[in-house]
Amino acid sequence: INTVLPLVPQIGMMYLFLSFLEDSGYMARAAFVMDRLMQALGLPGKSFVPLIVGFGCNVPSIMGARTLDAQRERLITIMMAPFMSCGARLAIFAVFAAAFFGQDGASIVFSLYLLGIAVAILTGLVLKYTIMRGEASPFVMELPVYHVPHLKSLLLQTWQRLKGFVLRAGKVIVIASIFIGGLNSFSFSGA
Repeated sequence: INTVLPLVPQIGMMYLFLSFLEDSGYMARAAFVMDRLMQALGLPGKSFVPLIVGFGCNVPSIMGARTLDAQRERLITIMMAPFMSCGARLAIFAVFAAAFFGQDGASIVFSLYLLGIAVAILTGLVLKYTIMRGEASPFVMELPVYHVPHLKSLLLQTWQRLKGFVLRAGKVIVIASIFIGGLNSFSFSGA
């Protein structure tokens, strides 16, 4: 519980803003605008959304890739998503950058974010030209009109997504933490 609970506010805010962008009609347009760029990786514009979510947290990003139409596109997106530097990594990056690079720490952290994006793109290209050859499915989506979403709808959608995250990813995180904690409590050196 101690490992999942600190993630809830950050993930909740991410889902709230995502719900706002989706309900307002902006997210569909972002996917449409990014379609040509994503086609270079053999992906549809819809892959852009899970990859952007990866900057908030990689778990919902990978779960969000399930909405893609073709299995090939889902797998490439899932393989690229972990390279998007999530908020949890920012703290680690900041600590090490401050410890080892002092005043240049902010530049190093920014460089790590850019490196993650570059490696994700490289991963997509390697997969596109090797084991996952093929063309991206055509982008067919009705663009909704822009409008201000209703607060009740936003909160309900955020709650459902957050609950799903805690129930699905939380189970895995808690089980892994218990397992690692159990291994930590044993001494294998014989002392």
